[in-house]
Amino acid sequence: MDDCYVHTSYVVFYRVPNGSITGIATVTYFEWATLKPDSRSWDHHLAMYVSDAFNDALNSTFTAIPWCNTACTVLIPSIHTLALKIGQWYKGKWAVSSQGTATVFPEQDTDLYFISPVTPTRQIYDWTPIMGYARCDSSALIAGTPRGGCSYYKVSPRHELSEQDWRYGKHAAFVKQAQTQLPDHWGLPGAAPLTRMYDPVREASNRATSCANFVPAGPMDSCDVFPFAGTYQGASIIGTSRTAVGHVPADQRAAGNAAFASFVSSNRILDGDKFTAGVDSPPIEP
Repeated sequence: MDDCYVHTSYVVFYRVPNGSITGIATVTYFEWATLKPDSRSWDHHLAMYVSDAFNDALNSTFTAIPWCNTACTVLIPSIHTLALKIGQWYKGKWAVSSQGTATVFPEQDTDLYFISPVTPTRQIYDWTPIMGYARCDSSALIAGTPRGGCSYYKVSPRHELSEQDWRYGKHAAFVKQAQTQLPDHWGLPGAAPLTRMYDPVREASNRATSCANFVPAGPMDSCDVFPFAGTYQGASIIGTSRTAVGHVPADQRAAGNAAFASFVSSNRILDGDKFTAGVDSPPIEP
């Protein structure tokens, strides 16, 4: 749900009309946003650090103005105008909203204007890279979010499980074994991703196809399936040879299903969206 970047610019002031350089400033921008999965609004942050400046750059001011495309609105479009100083941090935050109920794709950045007192009518214009790939929707498929929500739709979320979790440890162990042994290695890094499916009839069919010949080993035993029944990689869709079943206690299977439901909801994974899965996976380096 987070998007961020770091970018360094050299702001050069020229004298008009002879073109001589009257000042240079080196500034680094840090910009980030955290989308909300249960609300079509979020905060857009900007931090700027001045590491070097001389001559007219030291006497200049800059103005930061937030920008959104037609898919979003800056709720408090405050404009920050400050003097440029070496070793100074500048920080701003703006509330952003994607109103309505339609599925839209917001883009946002910050416009920056550097103004020298020598030539106040000539502004140096810079802008931060556009932060895109956001999607805001009001899908009824995502439980508990009557106001809709937003996510980064071009990023595949990762469903992390742990064998050490007392609630569903045996479910996690089964998923790990299935990912290792199945030919497609569904959801592992470099392998085919999983695809979310919101269709209770086809989900039940996936489970029924996988568990058709399952024989419980005891009163608490139950049939667990991988890939998850709520995906387009279920057994009734791609066949049983590329899917797996496992003996998992009924309470742990139910807890695993609940963890999956929470995962797809908190990441706003819609029908047809891709995601990956891992068990006790090491952190993925950026």
